[in-house]
Amino acid sequence: QKTGSSWFYEKRFTINDEEYEFEGEIESSSYGFQLKATTFRRINENSKEGIVTYLSSELFPGIGKKAAEKVFDALGDEALKLIVDDRSVLDNIDITLKQKDSLYENLIIHYAKEKQLVELLNFGIGMGMSVRIINVLGDKAAKTVKENPYQLIDLVEGIAFLRADEIAKKLGFKEDDPKRLVALIHYVIKSLIYSTGDSYVEKDDLFEKVTNFSNTINDVINQENFNHYLETLKQTKKIIIEDEKYIFDHSVYYDEINVAKCISQILKNDKTDYNKKDIPQVIEDVMTINNITYSPKQIEAIE
Repeated sequence: QKTGSSWFYEKRFTINDEEYEFEGEIESSSYGFQLKATTFRRINENSKEGIVTYLSSELFPGIGKKAAEKVFDALGDEALKLIVDDRSVLDNIDITLKQKDSLYENLIIHYAKEKQLVELLNFGIGMGMSVRIINVLGDKAAKTVKENPYQLIDLVEGIAFLRADEIAKKLGFKEDDPKRLVALIHYVIKSLIYSTGDSYVEKDDLFEKVTNFSNTINDVINQENFNHYLETLKQTKKIIIEDEKYIFDHSVYYDEINVAKCISQILKNDKTDYNKKDIPQVIEDVMTINNITYSPKQIEAIE
């Protein structure tokens, strides 16, 4: 629908089995057309059937159909908004105090989530990813993403650097933003470790790989700020630096230490009353007990 010089659009989505309708203005950007939502509503949220079905759903523990009908009969088609705005509207309704608490507290939670959803959609984040972020961060979702989308890498499963970087660009983060470069360096460290099978990367090699990735060495990464960003990663316990040369991912570093301790304990074991022929059967027993399957290379290493 066109109003003046603007185009308005409405779109329906299904979220957690609830159907919503978003309205807003279509905007053009370098990422194509997107809907900047201005208002939203739950489909049929103002009808008796819609409100009773919603309030008697599993989202509101302890609220059955009869209690939901009492709420609608007392408050009408604006019931949800009235409750959120003023809990006391429930005082004279013939339902238990526990049911009133459930209604009010869960409506506040769900309304807050819906507002977060609109903000995340307006950041250019897809519906599925927005819901996942809200489920983890709750009412801090939009604020966290806006301040530093690279935090999502550590907070939300399924979001790695490239996805966070895409979100950051939509929010206007520049290529030389320190938050981006710190996350980029950590991403390159982990990529090199997992691609080579080594538990560390040498500092000079890392610098070369990071600058190649950024493609704008003079403007984005130089030796001075590279060292500064490494120190930031060290202070936030993302990496370990040994001998000012070897860079370890923090978790991989301690995994290696734990493996070394286990091997040390095995080597210090003075019990030698075993037969090498028994080892394959013991390995089979371990796999059965733990419901795992070792590869031939792993079995060779264990032996």
